Amino acid sequence: QLSKHTLASRTAAPTRTKQALPAPRLLPLHPNSSTQKRRESLTRMNALGALEPFVVPLCGGLAIGTLSLGKLALSGKVLGISGAVKGLVVGDRALWRYSFIAGLIAGGFALVNYFPSAFDPASTLAALPLSRIITAGFLVGSGTFLGNGCTSGHGICGNARFSLRSLTATLTFMAFGAAAGGLFHTAALQGVQPGLIIPPPPSTSAVTFATSVLGSSLALVSGLALMAKNIRATWLELAADFGTGVLFALGLGAAGMTMPTKVSSFLGVFAGTFDPSLAFVMGGALLVATPGYQLIMRTKVLPHPLLATASTFNLPTSKTIDWKLLGGAALFGTGWGLAGLCPGPALVSVATLQVPSIVFVASLVAGMVVAQKVEQLAG
Repeated sequence: QLSKHTLASRTAAPTRTKQALPAPRLLPLHPNSSTQKRRESLTRMNALGALEPFVVPLCGGLAIGTLSLGKLALSGKVLGISGAVKGLVVGDRALWRYSFIAGLIAGGFALVNYFPSAFDPASTLAALPLSRIITAGFLVGSGTFLGNGCTSGHGICGNARFSLRSLTATLTFMAFGAAAGGLFHTAALQGVQPGLIIPPPPSTSAVTFATSVLGSSLALVSGLALMAKNIRATWLELAADFGTGVLFALGLGAAGMTMPTKVSSFLGVFAGTFDPSLAFVMGGALLVATPGYQLIMRTKVLPHPLLATASTFNLPTSKTIDWKLLGGAALFGTGWGLAGLCPGPALVSVATLQVPSIVFVASLVAGMVVAQKVEQLAG
């Protein structure tokens, strides 16, 4: 007889040895996989989202750079706003000066009617004492006269030429503008809160306006260049200066340069306030003007201006860095920091018919007259 244990072992079903399953094989994530693509897409979207608030000032800067380059290519002259006014002060009554300045003011009226948000409320400049507005305008006028330029002449056109003189002037008036803005609390007086200021995403209407100004600037320069093949007349050159002035004013408005609060926020870094918007304006302008200027200066792609009767380009030749350049840039920067206005935006703002803007421009002209006398006495 078999024992119960032996019988149970013989009749029991055979057991199977449980084998361990192989470990899953991990495949490396391919850089072109859908997951990686999604990550890259999100990164790009975040970067674009961070830049979105600066699209409008960038478009304004690109338009300003296009018009600055167009001015050189069409008439052979540097687009310097303080230089245009200075010429009238010293007795140069060339018609193009009147045409260009009239275009700036006309562009200001267009902004008032079609894009009024380009200007600060009337209370902004009114918040500053009138004596301060007069002082700021006087310093801007005398400084740009002695230093032969401002943010357009030195800051854009001069730096686009790789001029050491203009670079020195730019660094000087930027430093003094920031110092004056911080020392005299310009941004705070104009109601700007301290801190890093990132503008909200622009409205659809603001983007449409800015891109329209950029497109119109490209169309103006291109159209006049084509017309120059068959027409070279004084009236066309004057029309080009007027159109350039109008669109330059619109570009300043789109860029935020006609808002003293924007400028004082940009220059208020020493007071704990900083709005980087205007860096995109300057950067956008130089992005267009620099390669264009270098191409014209270093090659024979344009042997002469397209519209002007002159056979050569009228570019500054001085490389001297003297007391007039440094002192003028310092005076200009101080006045700029005191009120947040420089010559171009000030002329455009005359269209608002606000007393502070008109007083600023009158003081600017007075400063140029006095600077001329000082220059004559200094020999």
